[in-house]
Amino acid sequence: MFAPFDDLRTFVRGLESKGALFKVTEALSPKFEIAAALRYLNKHTDHPVLFDKIVGYDIPVIGNLFQSYASISAAFGIQDGKKALETYRQQSGRRVKPEMHRSGPVMEAVTEGQVDILKMMPVLTHHENDAGPYFSSAVTIAKDPESGIRGMGIHRIQVKEKNKLGIFLGTRPLSRFLELAELKKTPLEIAIVLGMDPLTFLSSITYAPEGIDKFDLAGGLRGRPVELTKCKTVDLEVPRHAEFVLEGKILPGVRETEGPFGESGGAYLTVQNPVAMINCICQRKQPMYHALMPFNKENGIISNIVWEATQLDAIRKAIPLVKKMHLLGSVGEIAAVQIEKKADDDGRKTIQKLFDLLPRVKGIVVVDTDIDVHDPDDLVWAVFTRFQVSRDLVTVSGVPGSVLDPSIEDGLTSKWGLDATRPGNETEKFKRIAPPDWAMRKVTALLGE
Repeated sequence: MFAPFDDLRTFVRGLESKGALFKVTEALSPKFEIAAALRYLNKHTDHPVLFDKIVGYDIPVIGNLFQSYASISAAFGIQDGKKALETYRQQSGRRVKPEMHRSGPVMEAVTEGQVDILKMMPVLTHHENDAGPYFSSAVTIAKDPESGIRGMGIHRIQVKEKNKLGIFLGTRPLSRFLELAELKKTPLEIAIVLGMDPLTFLSSITYAPEGIDKFDLAGGLRGRPVELTKCKTVDLEVPRHAEFVLEGKILPGVRETEGPFGESGGAYLTVQNPVAMINCICQRKQPMYHALMPFNKENGIISNIVWEATQLDAIRKAIPLVKKMHLLGSVGEIAAVQIEKKADDDGRKTIQKLFDLLPRVKGIVVVDTDIDVHDPDDLVWAVFTRFQVSRDLVTVSGVPGSVLDPSIEDGLTSKWGLDATRPGNETEKFKRIAPPDWAMRKVTALLGE
């Protein structure tokens, strides 16, 4: 069994010791400059990036943390980046309950009462038209006001004033928790956590049915319990090895303009959103700030590995023809689907079924088993050689779309599917050119992969 990292900083030190960390030593501002560097380095290195010098702060910033599958493998303590998905799949089905502690490193410094968030941490302003600084990697924790069941997820958060936040609770279970609290006309207590250990962070975005505690799921990924401690001013529990925790309440019935903010889908979004007030900040004495740059390839990597590890089996059960699937784009906008075709119309039928099963996906490309769904060149070749618009294009209109898609109208969109499988039984006509298998095996044995 691998040995999980207890905190973010130990993981970062481990990456550095293996030469898998890119360090920026020049002083950069949290207003636009760090974001610009993360966007630039998104194209130029697969390593996470550590900024040592932040203008106005004595706090380092780590970003592009899961820029590659190698980083996710490293979080599991394994060397082979190709085993990231396999390891995630194996561990994600396990559950290990968290372990409570009286305190922890995140309680080393506590500020209650009049807090000033931007004076205490380098919250990034990411894009030219953003309304201001935003938390984009913060994990918000809350409890069901009726059952007390805990939930958490990553939600974008705008810093509006010293201790006032605009928070976009666009997904369950936290959106449901707020609905229940507002029915009672009571505030919803929240804890906003920055700088979790890598596997607990990934667990926060892992799909889980409502009622499942994601700390149980995180314990399963880690192979041992997540260590929690009680918050100071709200009735919530947080990872004791986190870097920062902001404690506060979402005000019932209050909505204000939040945004624009450049979302992971690559467009600005402005919404009328709830307001939260923060009255306590807990932190380590020498904290590290975790940044996540929207619309970088990190978004696609973490969302894809989580989805493929936890949801693909359900898709296969619903459509037995499906063998593999991969989501493309920063928020999984396009699905590449490999099927074992039995009849000529299987590709189109699969597309129609997936329109219902993949509500956030806007486009679907279905291919044969000789096409690698993780290889963009393979997908392009399949579309070029096996797809005809007049015969193989499938569309549907007036269906729900992603809130991150600026082209939707009244919440509805149109979707497309490309059946790029071999038509009919003409296998020779559509056979790929390649050296003989025996030659490839010999060369692979001699030269390695």
